[in-house]
Amino acid sequence: MTVQAMHNFRSIGNSSLSCANQSHNMFNAIPNYASLRHAIRHIKDPEVKGKSMREFSPVIPIAELKPTLEAGGKIEVECVEEPTRVSNQYQAVWKFYALAENGGQQHRLLVVHGRDVKPRTIRTLTGLLSFAMDLGVSPISIPRHAGECAVWEPYKGAA
Repeated sequence: MTVQAMHNFRSIGNSSLSCANQSHNMFNAIPNYASLRHAIRHIKDPEVKGKSMREFSPVIPIAELKPTLEAGGKIEVECVEEPTRVSNQYQAVWKFYALAENGGQQHRLLVVHGRDVKPRTIRTLTGLLSFAMDLGVSPISIPRHAGECAVWEPYKGAA
């Protein structure tokens, strides 16, 4: 390869790299958010700091489930995969949503792990029952078919 051909090759390579770097720099201008909740707050109302996230957030962390239930909320359990018997237990996938009312509007918030935006799923029937018992819901209804949902409410005690 001649010197001129090498120079042309480098300039072509550099121009394509500089274009990639420009688009990369464009994305670096967007702050790195800890979670989807923080990004949504920034998009909806960037000037407000420390504002309650419930009215903007499509997700809710597991730690907020008990306070939501105590405030009159409910939990919706969705069966993602139908249960199958494996050895002496049933395995499936269940996903959870918090149903809460805020400002007269009903909100359906996906339950996620802490700061992670990964949905909270449970894979065994024993795990599902334990989760319901920890939350204090009664009666516990279990969706058995994919796409089927059940609503859990906190136990209100003897009236």
